[in-house]
Amino acid sequence: MEKEILEAAITYRPDFNELKRLQVEHYLGDDTEVIWRAIEDYYEQDQSAQSIDTKLLRSLVELSHPKHELLHEVISQLEATSGPNILKLVLEQRIYTVSMKLSQAFASGKLGEVELLLEEYEMLNAGKLKASDTSEVVKGADIEGMMEKRSDAHRIPMLPNVLNAALEGGPSRGHHIVLYAVTDMGKTLFTLNMIRGFIASGAKVLYVCNEDPMTDLVERLLVSICSEKGKDKFAIRKHPRQAGMFAKQKGWDNLIWAALSPGTLGEIRSIIEEHRPDVLVVDQIRNLHTGDKSFVRVLEVAAQGMRNFAKKYNLLAVSVTQAGDSANGKAILNRGDIDSSNVGIPGTADLMMGLGGTPEQEANGERIISFAKNKISGNKIPIAVQFNMKTMRVE
Repeated sequence: MEKEILEAAITYRPDFNELKRLQVEHYLGDDTEVIWRAIEDYYEQDQSAQSIDTKLLRSLVELSHPKHELLHEVISQLEATSGPNILKLVLEQRIYTVSMKLSQAFASGKLGEVELLLEEYEMLNAGKLKASDTSEVVKGADIEGMMEKRSDAHRIPMLPNVLNAALEGGPSRGHHIVLYAVTDMGKTLFTLNMIRGFIASGAKVLYVCNEDPMTDLVERLLVSICSEKGKDKFAIRKHPRQAGMFAKQKGWDNLIWAALSPGTLGEIRSIIEEHRPDVLVVDQIRNLHTGDKSFVRVLEVAAQGMRNFAKKYNLLAVSVTQAGDSANGKAILNRGDIDSSNVGIPGTADLMMGLGGTPEQEANGERIISFAKNKISGNKIPIAVQFNMKTMRVE
């Protein structure tokens, strides 16, 4: 079935997308997975491509694996095929696999896995490759209505202001943003600074935190808000009521806190459906429990879940994750600097923001925001920002 999967993927992009949704990587061997990743990267780089020429695909694989003759031979034998038949076969196989995992999870009492697998099993059986209830099929699209959704009125402004300008007024609902950096580079400070801007603009924010204690995060956000009045953490601790009153004026009640340990996509969905936020922030997605043994799969499933939340619930999703060792000491980060998933996570993102800095910049509180991917405005020019650890602000 591996050859048929690859043939369907190169024949028609929508069939590739559906195969990807069905997680066909589970059915591929090491060699065919290399080809699958090459197909995935090809479609990612060329958003207009609807199919892939095997000669071009072979040339690309030969560049990265020049001595792997078996790969070259497999690609040469690929032919155009009928996608619906292989999709049906993969779907049935996927249903069987999930049902077996579900039985095992029930038997071992792993309730977290049961919840996730039940959702997947129901989706596979109910969908049968038909469009979901959140899909859009439009003929003769309303141009004025579509463009109105792209107007400033539908954008969600971000802090710092220089970032907002680079994004032409901010992201929109339905977008998925990935923020990544190495440990201690300031991801949480940057995230809280963004949240301060979101709630001040009137957006309702669901902040899922599974990395730091909630009390620490509450204090840090209060410092970021109240520093405007010259209050530091010691003044806030001494006069919490006054700090709370000022914070309410700045949109504090627009923020829903969810401290999960570590949390699942199912739990997050339940909170979303209860509170219907405009913005969802998960810090960090690498900690979520997805039921996968492979850490790479954990990251990819979590990131895909965030993208699905953005689309299904028409919200802005922000995923916070780690950069790998390759990002240490670097000012400008790229896609390859994401820890453990430099293909899967980027594939789900509309905007990838890397926080970097040389040792000298880090010591001076300076950081560089690089855009490894930017489908929101197309701007990929890095911007410099200043981190103020005392005020917990990014300027």
